[in-house]
Amino acid sequence: MVRAENKEKPIVIIIDNFSSHKAEDTRKEAKKLGIHLVFLPTYYPDLNFIEFVWKSLKKRISEVFMESVEDLKRFIT
Repeated sequence: MVRAENKEKPIVIIIDNFSSHKAEDTRKEAKKLGIHLVFLPTYYPDLNFIEFVWKSLKKRISEVFMESVEDLKRFIT
């Protein structure tokens, strides 16, 4: 999908070291599609943007009492 949307453009994907990201099949497919994978250093959450999102979300959630999963879903939405 990424390659189809960017046929002639170089593609670089920055990802963490999750096992499926590093899997041989993932690397082979990326190479076949001409996608360059750049892995973040292991145990370096400061470079992983999603860690900032989780940190902010956890802080906001901790300030509110949730009675149910539905309340949590509504709060996040």
